[in-house]
Amino acid sequence: YIFQKEHQEALAFQPQVVICNLGINDVDDYRNRHAAEFAGDYLALLADYQKLPTHPRLFLWTKLAPLAPGQRVYDWPEPFQMQRELEAVARQADAVGIDMYQPLLAEAARLMPDKIHPNAEGAGLIAQATADVLKPYLSGDFGGVSLPWVYSDHMVLQRDRPIIVQGRANAGQKIRVSFAGTVAET
Repeated sequence: YIFQKEHQEALAFQPQVVICNLGINDVDDYRNRHAAEFAGDYLALLADYQKLPTHPRLFLWTKLAPLAPGQRVYDWPEPFQMQRELEAVARQADAVGIDMYQPLLAEAARLMPDKIHPNAEGAGLIAQATADVLKPYLSGDFGGVSLPWVYSDHMVLQRDRPIIVQGRANAGQKIRVSFAGTVAET
């Protein structure tokens, strides 16, 4: 995709949000030629967007659509390998993962009649799942302050190292952290 004119057009658009979707259709390429380069190529593609002056927020499909019996790739291990790599790429690129699996799972046979492409209703469910993930990033409403589970009782901190506290809060919300007599605000 990096070598396609559409990629250059997308970069020229100077997006503030980028949604990338590699899916089951890409498994053939992954299986037959490019598994070894997959993560590096995907990170290079995302780096092109990260270099933009708009500093777009990246979103990636990290959970692929459900596989169904009778689907050509149903018994292949590659979709699962590819999904693990998609999740790793998202972590490395600081991208938000989007789940395409769950919205289609309950009725995959009806929502994907050809066992690979969603029908209009399936596409609507995917669009809604995507909108649900994007909404807090676009509106700034994350439901207040929340910290990852690692910040809990009995956690261990390394001596003589900076302590980085990370979490989420609503846009514009004032955050105050105090620890061992030191106070920081943002």
